[in-house]
Amino acid sequence: MSGGLHEYLAAMVLALMATQVWVFVCLVALNYWLGLLRRSFSLSVLEHLHALTRLGLPLTQGFRRCEEAGLSRGSVEDIRSIEEGLQQGWLVGDALERVSRRRNIWQHLVRRLTPSASRRLVSPAEAEVLRVGERSGNLADAVRLVLTERRRHDNIRASLLAVSFYPAALVVVFGGILAGLVTFVIPKFKKMFEEMDLGLPPLTRALLAAADTVGTYWFPALLALLAMGAVAALARQRASGAGALSSLMDRVPGLHRPVRRVQLAEFCHELAMLLRAGTPTHQALGVIAEGAVHPWVRRRAARAAELTAQGRTLGQALDETGLDRRAAWFGHALADRTDIADALSRLGDDYAESVSWTAAVSARLIPPLLVLIVGSCAAWVAVGVFLPLVKLMGGIGG
Repeated sequence: MSGGLHEYLAAMVLALMATQVWVFVCLVALNYWLGLLRRSFSLSVLEHLHALTRLGLPLTQGFRRCEEAGLSRGSVEDIRSIEEGLQQGWLVGDALERVSRRRNIWQHLVRRLTPSASRRLVSPAEAEVLRVGERSGNLADAVRLVLTERRRHDNIRASLLAVSFYPAALVVVFGGILAGLVTFVIPKFKKMFEEMDLGLPPLTRALLAAADTVGTYWFPALLALLAMGAVAALARQRASGAGALSSLMDRVPGLHRPVRRVQLAEFCHELAMLLRAGTPTHQALGVIAEGAVHPWVRRRAARAAELTAQGRTLGQALDETGLDRRAAWFGHALADRTDIADALSRLGDDYAESVSWTAAVSARLIPPLLVLIVGSCAAWVAVGVFLPLVKLMGGIGG
């Protein structure tokens, strides 16, 4: 009776912990989905702003009409916040950057328990371009420039998301199925094999040893996994923690090169956008440093901003900080700001195309490799379990 009660309690604890893991996974997926919706809404706001500025229509009344377009409650709150900022005399860039949305308890829970995606409608660099464009009377051109760069960044993020979603879903689903087999199914077969006193083949013995290891250490391993997830979630609430996690991801083998190229592509595109808008070089680098999450970019961009403010050229500042040697060479070779912006934009496109190529190749190679690994593990479990049964059936037939 005590043995049955022990097994029942162990099953209940395992089910509870598995439920918590799946809730955490669902919250992560929900949070990233909300981040994508937020970014999509931000893009639609910029497109609406571009239409208003291109046609010369009043911005406040134009945003008020958005409330009648059947938007969600949160999106209506964002529109009203923008409208209130414009009525108070704010610049468009300030009104978009300072949008504040009231969140309910579930939204607070999602943001606290999961790595939070960006909730800003515009980045500091985009807000600065809009401010400079409005002050100079070229708001329509500034909005068009921000839209062009935003679409470039979204294409890079979409390609990386498409590559990572299928492998992550496959690993999570198969990991749950394999954990259930190892925890509940294989121990039953082990007990049956022990009662029959069968001579087990090496493959089956290895499978049973693995099942014993998982059955012994699953609880501490799961607690450690949840603790790591909680620490990562809390760390991302701070800029220093988010930078540390970004640095850790940057050191993962196979991710270093594409992650660094994504950072350099965004840096080149943002710097080109700010230079085209007429932002002073030191101010442009400072704005990029303010909005950068990764500490590698943030430290070097901030140092480059200090050097350019002291009178160094863009090429000299980028050379001394080691941020991007190719961008530094363009800064040395070209004197006109427009030419430098065009060169930086092409360089950012080169980095983006490299990331897109890597993502396309990975999308073709990773799923078959994962299917091969998953199939090998499933074949190991199936063969390891049924080999003794086939031997037993052969002995009975003989």
